[in-house]
Amino acid sequence: MAKPQKNRFFFASCPRSLEEMLEQELIDSGITKTRISNGGVQFQTDISRGLKFLINTRIASRVYLEFHQFTLNREQDLYKDARKVNWDKVLDNNQTFRITTLVNRFALSTFKNPLHYSLVLKDALVDHFRDRDGVRPDVDKKDAEVSILMRVDKTGNRHGYWVSLYYDLSGTPLSNRGYRLPGHGAPLRENLAAALLYKMNYHNDKPDFCDSMCGSGTLLSEALLMLHDLPPSLLRIKNHSEDTPAFAFFNHKWFYENKDVKSKFENEMHHVMKRFNSVDVSSRIVYGQDNNPRNLTQTKESLDLLFPLNKNVTLNYGDSTKLVPPKEFKGIIFCNPPYGERLGEAQELADLYYNYGENLKNNWKENTAYILTGNPELRKKISLQTSKRTPFYNGKIECRLLRYNLY
Repeated sequence: MAKPQKNRFFFASCPRSLEEMLEQELIDSGITKTRISNGGVQFQTDISRGLKFLINTRIASRVYLEFHQFTLNREQDLYKDARKVNWDKVLDNNQTFRITTLVNRFALSTFKNPLHYSLVLKDALVDHFRDRDGVRPDVDKKDAEVSILMRVDKTGNRHGYWVSLYYDLSGTPLSNRGYRLPGHGAPLRENLAAALLYKMNYHNDKPDFCDSMCGSGTLLSEALLMLHDLPPSLLRIKNHSEDTPAFAFFNHKWFYENKDVKSKFENEMHHVMKRFNSVDVSSRIVYGQDNNPRNLTQTKESLDLLFPLNKNVTLNYGDSTKLVPPKEFKGIIFCNPPYGERLGEAQELADLYYNYGENLKNNWKENTAYILTGNPELRKKISLQTSKRTPFYNGKIECRLLRYNLY
């Protein structure tokens, strides 16, 4: 009988403003020891549950597993303290690695150059192997077998700092779902799209859904995954092999040397594929429209990668300001219109927002509309009463998700 796993410390990163949503996602998964931190959420759980969360999180960009922590009183002591790390448990000297350093804003007054401290930690790591074996592991900034994160934060002491070292479990960011082919000009990251669907409560109610300016189909793809209760890592797991592992931690010593954890995770992946193979592709319809044929082609490509025999999505070419609900539609209509970042667009977009609002008012009664926009002046052109405003950041643009109850 396998021994019970001990709890370990993890850190999940996410886009700006989504920290509370990420923490709720952790709590909903049964992980209750959480603390919102700068750029994400720290949490504590056993390895198997942490990896199961990594499979299923729709919000996190990356998930990290802590392997060492120490206090630092002076920045000059970083090399000396880092030499005390048992690097043999972290990687072999024939594996490639890279190091990223994140400094909490409260420590930035002292640790002003994160790149410099990454180099100091790298020196401590390679000197450990070179002094002992005469050879050292190599750095690979693009495709390292073991990626390490160093986080520096203030302690309660006036001059003390916490230095936490983590494995990057994800490798490629979790927001890269794999359904967007090269060349897709999508304005929304996949995990931001999932966050928007969460705020619309789509994941619970799963009503009819229409993206009236669907672009390259990110919202539709995320909605389809939610509709079928499939994780956003579906394509990683579907394409997993010894040569192309689904996640970076398949290269980590702690994982492939722990047969119990490895077996449990492979069982989780098996359950994902079993759910995928039992999907009813003729269930509830998700609807998309755009006035750019290239966007619709890209959307179909993404959806076909997820579900080759997909029948859940209906795509149409047309003007969103003239769109009427599909037959018996009752649910959510969404729109992410242009924000007006190019010169000469002001009047054209003002008309677009106004006409879009009028169409909602006249044709979409008894449904709920959501509009994401980063232009407060343009949103005033919609002559409907907003029932809720939720702030989001689309990259560096501060946006609002506006809700309209249509009667």
